[in-house]
Amino acid sequence: MDELKTEAQALYAANILIYDAAMKLLDIKATSREDVINAAKLMQGHAAKLTNIDADLSEIELADFQREFNVPIFGQRSGEK
Repeated sequence: MDELKTEAQALYAANILIYDAAMKLLDIKATSREDVINAAKLMQGHAAKLTNIDADLSEIELADFQREFNVPIFGQRSGEK
């Protein structure tokens, strides 16, 4: 997934991901233990993607805060000042 640049993009991506997961879960007919395991794996995969979207959203909010209040942010990850 490309890095999200705006809050709207992050929220849109999360909504699409949640919708996709819901549609896939509705298609699963849990008739065996393997079906339940596959559904759990599907949910874990989508949860990981949502975690990445949340991280992007946090970075976007931090950049917005920095611009709004003209606050320098010193990050260990990027080494930028």
